[in-house]
Amino acid sequence: KDSTYASARRELMNNSWKPLSPSLNAPADFHSSYLSIPEYKERNDTILHGGWKLTNDIYKEVASHPGAVIISEESPRLVLFKNFLSKDEIQHLISISEASLTRSEVVTSEESGGTDDHSSVNDYRTSFGAWPARDEVIDTIERRIHSLLHIPIQFGEDIYCLNYKPGQKYSAHNDHCEDTNED
Repeated sequence: KDSTYASARRELMNNSWKPLSPSLNAPADFHSSYLSIPEYKERNDTILHGGWKLTNDIYKEVASHPGAVIISEESPRLVLFKNFLSKDEIQHLISISEASLTRSEVVTSEESGGTDDHSSVNDYRTSFGAWPARDEVIDTIERRIHSLLHIPIQFGEDIYCLNYKPGQKYSAHNDHCEDTNED
């Protein structure tokens, strides 16, 4: 799994990957195709309490969107959505984030003896980032993400804006989440 991800990431970074689905060239107004996606509605409490799963049916539906470019069908599945944000949305995110950009941190538990997560500036991640204040534009973008991907909004994270200058990086790494459910 890690080698598939690492390989796909290298190909993306080097612009040497070849999409498995249609061309990346999209008309300028292609963004509008995302605006007609029906809002995702959570089906029941079971889904919100650990019953949601990314099934093949969900993946196939999401990957069949006209804006979807399938990069990898193997684990992890990678799908790029061309023109997902409008130019105005991009400019809005930049304008509300640029004044509060700070050096990005890395979360590790190693520095605290392995018991608690700890955030610190680290050479693994040299970008600058910001958690912009919530507003109507961000709420609209988040609803669109969850509607397109069929993921309950309660499972999402707040939008984090990143700024990478030439030469800055986020080294290859594995995210890890521990299941603390005792059920």
